[in-house]
Amino acid sequence: MAFLTNLFGVQANGIRETDNAAEVVENLVERVETSTVPEDRRDALKALRSLAKKVRLPVAAIGMNAYMEILEKEGSSSEIVSIVLEILVAVLCDDEARDEGMDEIGERLAEMIVRRKTFITSIMALVESYDFAVRRYAFFIFIEITRFQ
Repeated sequence: MAFLTNLFGVQANGIRETDNAAEVVENLVERVETSTVPEDRRDALKALRSLAKKVRLPVAAIGMNAYMEILEKEGSSSEIVSIVLEILVAVLCDDEARDEGMDEIGERLAEMIVRRKTFITSIMALVESYDFAVRRYAFFIFIEITRFQ
């Protein structure tokens, strides 16, 4: 319960709230990287997916290496790959900033993704997947990346 209170609790200053969210993201990414049980990895990824809209930058920056590794090595697990792609779509697009045309975080994240050449090839390989959710989110990622280029 303390976990939820720390994450969603109302704080007097916004810095404390962001620090707690970054710590939670670090713990979840560590679970994704070190867990050997697929269900535990999936649950950690689902928690990251739920945090992706609220704390976009920490979810993307801290977890980028883990997401890349999953996309490169675990293409056969469509559920986990689909969750990772959902996370990436959520951190790339901010609906409020899209309307205003000023999404610096999304632009930086898209640039980070484009710079990693293995990342793009991994997503291209996922387009050939038979799972609809994987293909759908792979296309969404390409749409969001091209929006910033």
